[in-house]
Amino acid sequence: MMMAVGCIQSQRFNTNECPVGVATQDPKRSRALDVADKSERVYRYQHAVVAEAMRLIGSMGLRSPADVDPHHLIRRVDHVTSSSYAELYEWLKPGQLIEEPPESWALDWERADPDAFAPRAPEPSAV
Repeated sequence: MMMAVGCIQSQRFNTNECPVGVATQDPKRSRALDVADKSERVYRYQHAVVAEAMRLIGSMGLRSPADVDPHHLIRRVDHVTSSSYAELYEWLKPGQLIEEPPESWALDWERADPDAFAPRAPEPSAV
């Protein structure tokens, strides 16, 4: 989306000195941004992205993005091996962590803190 709006990736978005006026709050710099033109470009870009995604999904013999499962997505593991995401990752059923967490998730689930993004420190072991 940023490229469709005119971003040139100057990597100065955090300085408020975006040279093309895309990532700035400075009124002088943002004057260069033609909202009517850019909104049309973003619309056309997003339309093309969705059309291409649907073309790829159709080429897989599927009807909608909801039909894409982990076994449809393949990742190259190394220069000779490819595996589906279904083979590479453990997929949980809805509600499984609450009802019956798998053993492989036990430590992560125990350390999870609903009140913070950082995990809780492990409990000191009794010696």
